[in-house]
Amino acid sequence: MRKSLQTRLTVYFIALVLIPLLIVGAIGTWQTYNSEVPQALESQGEIAKRVAEQVKNFIEGRETELRSLTEINDFSNATRDEQSVLLSNLFSNQTVYEELILTNGQGRELIFLSRLKVVTPEEFDNRTGSEEFDKPKETEATYFSPVSFNEVTGEPYMVVSVPLLDLRSGRLDYVLIAKFRFKSVWDLMGQADLTGGGVVYMTDSNGFVVAHANPSFVLKRAQITPPSENSFATGLSGASSALAVEQLAFEDQTFYILAEQPASEALSLALNNITLTIITTLVAIVVAGFLGALAARQITTPIAELATTAQLISEGDLTRTTHVSNQDEIGALATAFNRMTSQLRDLIGSLELRVTERTKALSSVAEVGIAASTILETDELLQQVVDLTKERFNLYHAHIYLLNEAGDTLVLASGAGAAGRQMVAEGRSIPLDREQSLVARAARERKGVTVNDVTQAPDFLPNPLLPNTRSELAAPMVVGGSLIGVFDVQSDTVGRFTDADIAVQTTLSSQIAVAVQNANQYEETRAALSQSEKLFNASDRLSQATNLQELIKFIVESLDIRAIDRAILGSLAYNDKDELDGMTIVANWSQSAELPSSPVGTHYPKEMLSSLSMFTSAEPLFFSDVLNDEHVDDATRAIAQKVNYRSVAALPIYIGSRRDAIVLLEGQQPHNFTQAETRLLTSLSPQFAAILENRRQFERAQEQAKREAMLNLITQKIQSATSIEAAMKITARELGHALGMKPTAVSLDSSALAGEVMKNKENA
Repeated sequence: MRKSLQTRLTVYFIALVLIPLLIVGAIGTWQTYNSEVPQALESQGEIAKRVAEQVKNFIEGRETELRSLTEINDFSNATRDEQSVLLSNLFSNQTVYEELILTNGQGRELIFLSRLKVVTPEEFDNRTGSEEFDKPKETEATYFSPVSFNEVTGEPYMVVSVPLLDLRSGRLDYVLIAKFRFKSVWDLMGQADLTGGGVVYMTDSNGFVVAHANPSFVLKRAQITPPSENSFATGLSGASSALAVEQLAFEDQTFYILAEQPASEALSLALNNITLTIITTLVAIVVAGFLGALAARQITTPIAELATTAQLISEGDLTRTTHVSNQDEIGALATAFNRMTSQLRDLIGSLELRVTERTKALSSVAEVGIAASTILETDELLQQVVDLTKERFNLYHAHIYLLNEAGDTLVLASGAGAAGRQMVAEGRSIPLDREQSLVARAARERKGVTVNDVTQAPDFLPNPLLPNTRSELAAPMVVGGSLIGVFDVQSDTVGRFTDADIAVQTTLSSQIAVAVQNANQYEETRAALSQSEKLFNASDRLSQATNLQELIKFIVESLDIRAIDRAILGSLAYNDKDELDGMTIVANWSQSAELPSSPVGTHYPKEMLSSLSMFTSAEPLFFSDVLNDEHVDDATRAIAQKVNYRSVAALPIYIGSRRDAIVLLEGQQPHNFTQAETRLLTSLSPQFAAILENRRQFERAQEQAKREAMLNLITQKIQSATSIEAAMKITARELGHALGMKPTAVSLDSSALAGEVMKNKENA
């Protein structure tokens, strides 16, 4: 049975003689004391460092939390309601905050959240002049306030202010002011791993205690001068203690973490060794010398070897191990030390691998994001994203679903490789409410979801084109709270995706969503420009038309809407009660002679009109499918089937305040008129009315001019007659020609004739 170190020391020291034992005991005691002093201070220093790190992480965690809230969610570009929702979510989830205040760049409060009072917008104040606003505005850095105490509750608190700058101009947009409870730091003091009567507390730069496990020290404003270095000095309790200090700096604020242990406890081992040495010296007076030397040699040799190895390891050589020669406590310590070194070596290697993988993932995200931001055509953009993602992340497959306009279905928009293109060509889609779909679940929950073994997942949707899928990750593409689609990646390895992968792919999905939104806005802008060009060209061509038949043809050709197969222009007639009485076709157009079309001049009485609503509506009407539209009556459907049309656009033409005509555009196939098409057609109605009125006025002016020219000609011929009888003949003949060769008689009053004879005599 092996003997313990304590047993061997006892045996050896008993054998020492008085003088050697006295000398060795005195030297050993002195060495023990000298070694225990730095050990005690080092122990307290470790406690102070741990607590300081915890306090630092806590306070910096608030800063990181606030910056993450503003930077990840594009806070500066969010609406006020969105900003309020983000701050309210943080305020409700993190009870450590007592107040959250958002001000604009001039210090005016915009949002005020508080747990102690309700602040209405009318009570919003201006923070200009306060350090929590002026400091971050001046320095453009986070501001940390001194620790203060609430006058009502007596609780300590600290203020952190984060400036939000415009990345383009550098202008200060907002300042986010957070007032959080400092009691959590008190709790860290109480949770510290201490021994005996040791305590740990926190002071400000003036030495006032601001955090202590015992709140009375804080409330009574206890003060201590922190030592410049770890040493034995008078502690907060007034007794000699081992004091270790760690300094914390947050911008202009400086704090000190002090770990304190009574000297009687810190040096207890040295005191015990002195007592033991004296007793052992008195008892083992003769044999202590010889056995003491032997014991010292057996003890110090493995310790020295262990210390040398520790020194080499501390310098970075993790391949070193210490030799285990004995099975006593030192041997057990050496074994544990070797095991610890091996674990540390494995841990560092694992951390380096994880850092490398994360760096590679972030680099891939940046590369894909840059590629996406440079493409403005949606299909090309999505294809580039899925192909790059599959290649850079070494995935089995990647594809993107986009939410349709109705908001109820996810439509496959792009997929990597031949399988992805085939699925897109097949028009695959997933209803948003489908339970057995990881993609639909990610869209509904608005968060990244993953399955690392699809064979065990009830909501995995198998795909015969991707038979080797073993794990899947779906991340929603969200911009400003709006769902754009879902980014789905798959791997042929079980357990491929981790929480870190979810975070990476979610970030990438957000970048893709923004790129898709930008591409859509670009396409909408380009479509609007195209519409404007069409409208300009249509107006120009309409103004060139020489007759109504050419006018209706120009309308259709200028619009370039593929769904229109024929068009008619009808003149509306009204009865004495100003009610629609019928319509006469004055112009028509058909792209094919095979399409039936009523000839010009055909009159339709009120009872024969296909749908009275088309002719009486004050606004343009658009029917995507007449046969299946619930607002269309049976008579209209019957006529539509007879004349073979399905889609209809009816444009009322106003001359003054009255509907004077109507343009009907018809198509053989169903057609959902787009917003651009409806806006374009609607905008043509007043232009067409103006042109139609101008044509009518021009035609009336031509008729008037023709009549006046005819009258002038007849008058000239009559004036050229030499007698009344000749003038009468000319009048009858010319009026007959003007009236269409009708029989014409001209008579002259006898009294007028007598007057003419007298006039001639007088002239003679």
